[in-house]
Amino acid sequence: MEEDTERRDLLICGVNGFTAQKLLEYILCHRPELSVGVTCRSEEKLTRTFRDITVKKDSSKALDKVATHITGVDNIGKLARIFEGYKVIINCIGPFAITGLSIVEAAIRARSHYIDCTGEPGFIEESMKMFGEKAQSEEIIIAHACGFDSLPLDIGIMYTMQQIQEKGGRAESIESYMHLINSKINLGTFKTVITSLDNLKKREKRGESSQKAPKKSSDKDKKDGRRGPKVKKMPFFSPLVNMYAVIFPGSDSYVLRKTNALLGGIYPVCHCYMAVSSLIGMAYLLFLCLLVGVVYILPSSLRAAAYDYIDVLSFGAVRTDGPSEQEILCSGFKTHIFAKGVDEHDNPTTYKTLVSGPDPGYISTPIALLVSAEIILSNQAGVQNKKGVLTPGALFVDTDIIPRLTKEKIVFCIAADDKL
Repeated sequence: MEEDTERRDLLICGVNGFTAQKLLEYILCHRPELSVGVTCRSEEKLTRTFRDITVKKDSSKALDKVATHITGVDNIGKLARIFEGYKVIINCIGPFAITGLSIVEAAIRARSHYIDCTGEPGFIEESMKMFGEKAQSEEIIIAHACGFDSLPLDIGIMYTMQQIQEKGGRAESIESYMHLINSKINLGTFKTVITSLDNLKKREKRGESSQKAPKKSSDKDKKDGRRGPKVKKMPFFSPLVNMYAVIFPGSDSYVLRKTNALLGGIYPVCHCYMAVSSLIGMAYLLFLCLLVGVVYILPSSLRAAAYDYIDVLSFGAVRTDGPSEQEILCSGFKTHIFAKGVDEHDNPTTYKTLVSGPDPGYISTPIALLVSAEIILSNQAGVQNKKGVLTPGALFVDTDIIPRLTKEKIVFCIAADDKL
């Protein structure tokens, strides 16, 4: 194995995918000093991807410095030999339930740190069970969910709790409301959702579901109110954000629970919702959920046909080719966090945090992945003693991730009751 000083900085796995391509573009434009490599399944896909980057960014000279590796994910030994040349592996190959475990195993064999942008709770749970002890013994960091799923909210909750503690207050319940601005979904993300449902069903059949029924409240919980209000399972209007809301079906709640457990249960349960500005928007969101359900129950042959016509079936909300550059620039997100509790004088209060940033999938996710990797590369005090399979909040709690993200336009701010 090469000495750490001889390794390149980053290896991006699956560069032909939308997210990985955007990550490489961002690095070439904003971090030319980093030494980077990429993997791709075929020479043809790699050539096409590099041609697209050259046309968009005029980066032909920068691409000459990028090391390339043509490989799939089936041969763990081959992957490990490639990974030995890199300090941090960034995995962008989904669905992670199908491809992710072999890449994690190869990273541990190579003693390379690993991060990804998965939003699949089943995959994270499986990774923790399979590789938690091994990663610790090898002193390797395996950090899941470091993209838009679910780093901004995980770090946002961490930031909120730090602000509350600095003021001498206490949080008793937390809710988050994520609002997407002009965001589109690509076919790869849609397929990942379907695959996650398939994986969850298989795990439930084996009795391994991580989404177990919550434990009954203890007397202490009931006394101090840490469990907070029950989650709202039906669509509702929230006066907190003046929008309609529905429970968020993504990985955020799961990741927050894992972070809280890894940090010793320092904050109450957070209920995560998605907010839309109108009833039409809510109807459209419910339609997409229905579309996921319909495609999910189809047999494999019909499911493949549905994927071929997903642009039509979704009325353009899901794109085979992804959004245009202009659509990406006009997209963004805002997540409001409301922590109800008491102030330093034990008076009831609500602490409010806003997390905002550019397009979730094609700008914020690459930024989050890059910042995560850079903190690991920096070997700063906050991560020196971290090892094992971790969530973003558990890994970066004692680091400078907030100013780093803010510098890249993912912003965290806390406001008084009447200013958010």
